[in-house]
Amino acid sequence: MTKRPRESGQLVLHLDLDDPFAWIRFLAAQTWDGSRRKMGQTLATLSADLIAAAQDAATQEGSEAEFKLRAQQLRLSEADLARMPGYSAFFKSLVINPLEFSETVFERIFNPAGSYRTLAEAPGTSQILKDYARAAEGHAYFSGVLLMITANIALHHPDVQSSLNRAMEVIQDWPNSIRKKVPSDRTIWKYWKQSRSISPLWAAYITAHNEYNAGNVESSAAAHDLFMDLAKFRQMVAYAKWYSAFAVSRSSDGAAGPLIPHDEVVEVIADVLPIQPHLQPLRPEMLRAAKNYLAPSRKFQDPLKDH
Repeated sequence: MTKRPRESGQLVLHLDLDDPFAWIRFLAAQTWDGSRRKMGQTLATLSADLIAAAQDAATQEGSEAEFKLRAQQLRLSEADLARMPGYSAFFKSLVINPLEFSETVFERIFNPAGSYRTLAEAPGTSQILKDYARAAEGHAYFSGVLLMITANIALHHPDVQSSLNRAMEVIQDWPNSIRKKVPSDRTIWKYWKQSRSISPLWAAYITAHNEYNAGNVESSAAAHDLFMDLAKFRQMVAYAKWYSAFAVSRSSDGAAGPLIPHDEVVEVIADVLPIQPHLQPLRPEMLRAAKNYLAPSRKFQDPLKDH
């Protein structure tokens, strides 16, 4: 059996911000690994799952009472839903208007992704979700954090030279501020080399998530609201465009080129201007870690030098 060659090239992400399902494209792009074929499979799988959920909902009453019952089953109170207008509207559309919901998903996402043939070639929902979880827990997430901190230093601490190395020192001083195990320096470099092309998407998502105030809602639906609320999603996309522009206009310690090459960084095409993210200045201990960084004569080579 002949193994198919791995596709490569820049990810160009087209987003129609008037489309209530554009967030699916953003979500799929967050696991980009250079394969457009896999990107299509991810889109087909996620949209097929939504269509299946709508078909299940079509067998129910489809009333406001049914919507409230479904919300209760997910342990979401009316107050929770009020704090998450995007998720609430999306969920209500699924329950009350399932046929229209499924037709829209089919036309806008499933069919353009390659329809049933692409779905048949896809690895399945379980693997798609595992790929996203792996990205969110490791390589893609920390590449976004690295870019976000580098931008933070550049914006708020002009007396400190912003660089990937300094950002990495801040991450190592950051275990108490995130609920993730912080990997070693060497692993973070590996993550950056693997996922820097999509780091603007993750930096934008992390920034938006940090800004988002969902009250005391513990459900994962709170994070979903960032994607499903059109205003919040539009702002997150604007952040992603800003981070992409920042990454190609800045260099790192000792590197001749930008943080991410122009022909590698994700290009987000959407009808919204870039917005500089509302990053808070580094906390004192984080700033101290950045200032105390001394470039060693031999440590880990900047991944950009591998180009």
